[in-house]
Amino acid sequence: MYWLLLILLFIPRLGNAECAWVLWSKFAEVSIYEGEGERAWKVERALKSVDECQTLLKKVVNITAKHFNGPNAEVKVVFGDTNGLIVRSGKNTDGSRWSYNHDFLCLPDNIDPRSSKY
Repeated sequence: MYWLLLILLFIPRLGNAECAWVLWSKFAEVSIYEGEGERAWKVERALKSVDECQTLLKKVVNITAKHFNGPNAEVKVVFGDTNGLIVRSGKNTDGSRWSYNHDFLCLPDNIDPRSSKY
């Protein structure tokens, strides 16, 4: 019985090598008092391969990070193989700190990060 379960779990994974990939993004305000704000993933673009998705991810993150630059703000960019993160933070005139995160993620088209199973 267990071998059947393993086969059923493994077979869908075999198709991932040839599936489409999706570049997802989400934007959130982070508060030291309230934690991370509501985050909603949205589809940026569907692509034919993981390589195309990774290439577009890097371009989008770098362009977005340039637009995040501004006075009294610090921008940090972090890349993984299939993800990217931009963190923009700074101080308000009253001395309180603020921060925004913009996440980017490449996933096979059969995986939805909005799902509770992700």
